[in-house]
Amino acid sequence: MAVGDSTTSSLTHLEWRYTEWLVAHGGLRPDNVLDYFSESPFWDPTSNNAVLKMQTQFNELQAAQLDLKQMTGLEFAVVHERLPSLFVIRKQRRRSPTEVTPLATYYILNGNIYQSPDLYSVVSNRLLISLHQLTQAFHETRQYVKFHPMAGYTWKAPSPDQSGSAPETAQDESTANLRLQASREYHQVQRLFRHTLATAATKQTDLLRRQEGEALQQSPTMGPPAPSGSVESGMGTPASKSPGLGGDPSLKRKKQMGTQSDSSKLASAQKKRKKGKEATGDKI
Repeated sequence: MAVGDSTTSSLTHLEWRYTEWLVAHGGLRPDNVLDYFSESPFWDPTSNNAVLKMQTQFNELQAAQLDLKQMTGLEFAVVHERLPSLFVIRKQRRRSPTEVTPLATYYILNGNIYQSPDLYSVVSNRLLISLHQLTQAFHETRQYVKFHPMAGYTWKAPSPDQSGSAPETAQDESTANLRLQASREYHQVQRLFRHTLATAATKQTDLLRRQEGEALQQSPTMGPPAPSGSVESGMGTPASKSPGLGGDPSLKRKKQMGTQSDSSKLASAQKKRKKGKEATGDKI
């Protein structure tokens, strides 16, 4: 197996597995997981683990781990395990027996080795994907925006050629037909309602006019009309009919008083003429 240096490049895109080694060693255990990891391209041959492996290849692994804590430099350590499928290995730089600086994290899942991406890579990748999707959405939306100085911004419906979508389905067509039928029925109801209101108003007006005519016909006569052209009576012009049913009572009283005054004046004039004739006959 080719061994590469992972300190200068990221191998997060790589998945590595050595099936023959797993079969030969009977699977992974805490005492051989670093040996399996050393066969992968994620291994660094300059690490303290590689140096101790060469120097203590006939010693137990626990003695090598004790020696690692006394050294400074680059090393690999198993920081978490969940038998038999998961092992987490951390690449770190040791500065003292109690101080280490993490550099990278790897995990072995069912014999497959992966490099975990760092937080910066995860966040930047998600942001790039989100910005790309937003850019595509803005470009798609811009095609359906229309601006006019008087109306402002408006939306226009996409045509089948622009949207690239298939024609409307049977369900969409049935929905459109139902909406059109409902709109027609609504307008028909509105027209019928307006016609009913107009008919009722016409009937009410005719009824009022008929009642007014009958009331005028049934009202009694208020005396003889005043002589036309009479200067003495002051009733040269006939009084106008009062509107409404039966007329105004005040106007009726005025008519009666005017008629009685004219009659008394006419009677006194006739008496004067009669007396004058009698005086003339006596003289003769």
